[in-house]
Amino acid sequence: MHRLIHGDCVEVLKTLPPSSVDLVCTDPPYDLAEEQKRFLHAEFMRVSRHGAIVFSPPENPWLPADQYGFWVKPISTKNTSKRYSRFVEMIFLYGPLKWRTGRHWSQYTNVFLDLVDGETAHPFEKPMSLIKRLLLNHSDRGDVVLDPLVGSGTTALVAKLLGRHCIGIEREIAYVDIAHSRIDAAQPKILKGGKSCIEAAGRFLAHEIPAGIVPTGWVGLTPKIRVFERRLEQRSARVCLQPAFAGL
Repeated sequence: MHRLIHGDCVEVLKTLPPSSVDLVCTDPPYDLAEEQKRFLHAEFMRVSRHGAIVFSPPENPWLPADQYGFWVKPISTKNTSKRYSRFVEMIFLYGPLKWRTGRHWSQYTNVFLDLVDGETAHPFEKPMSLIKRLLLNHSDRGDVVLDPLVGSGTTALVAKLLGRHCIGIEREIAYVDIAHSRIDAAQPKILKGGKSCIEAAGRFLAHEIPAGIVPTGWVGLTPKIRVFERRLEQRSARVCLQPAFAGL
């Protein structure tokens, strides 16, 4: 189930039953007033069974959280006229979150250096690799992930690739159309035992390349991961089940 709703999240959230999704993962606008943040946060926690993950700027932070993560963004020359640029965004984590504790220790650091790979359809798009890590850490296959401010659909796209369901809400019809196109084009490949190739690849590669370690000058994921994932995309689910995945 992957459902995109064209509408204002303030109104749509009111229609969702309590505890109707497994996880909220979202990136709200960074200029919201305190009253708006409090309303949305209350709705996030009301509809979610297992907490919420919210991106936020340090200068206008979301509500106090149980845990915090930090995304160190690529260096940019934007917004540097008579001011210091902000290259760090915060990730606010609210329980009771699921924890998938069997992953490599490097997947649980709270500082991430992921880069957005390729062209973006939204000015504030987050890296797929970062969303992938968060969903793998805090959800299971078959869970329903809600992104009430889904934008161009990155959360929904990653959810589909990882075998999760997603509900996305977006008020701009142009972004709804883009999100539909991205999700429709994504075809997760399933391994024996129910794992998607992308999920298995993430676990396999984590033992060699720690999360967020991206050498200067590399765009997006490391070349090794990018080549590995391209190979996965080119193979059938049967061929994906190679000895390299033994024990996953």
